[in-house]
Amino acid sequence: MSRRRRKLVSDWPKYLLKNIPEPERRCLSGTAAAQNISVSDVVRSVLCERYRLVCPPESYSYASARDTCATTLLLRLQPRLAQRIEREAARTGKTKRRIILETITSHYRKEGTLA
Repeated sequence: MSRRRRKLVSDWPKYLLKNIPEPERRCLSGTAAAQNISVSDVVRSVLCERYRLVCPPESYSYASARDTCATTLLLRLQPRLAQRIEREAARTGKTKRRIILETITSHYRKEGTLA
């Protein structure tokens, strides 16, 4: 009987999310600080919520000194999450960036945090 080993986070598919609009970026930082998780974990949790996946945070905590509110983030996505985004991109013709940013914007608008 073979057991599937859990991949290390460093082995997960990577995506460089560039040019995050400043209002969305501030919302992500605010959520990260409030939940004491990394900004990348916030993005993953928002995406996992959309695709109805269970994606527990992988960071140890929110590091305010490291959060410079940069508009570029390196995301490490769980393999199943990366596959879902890729399938949607292929099906709709949207870029991964557009799918991710639309998901973030929609999430914070529903929350009432973003106008």
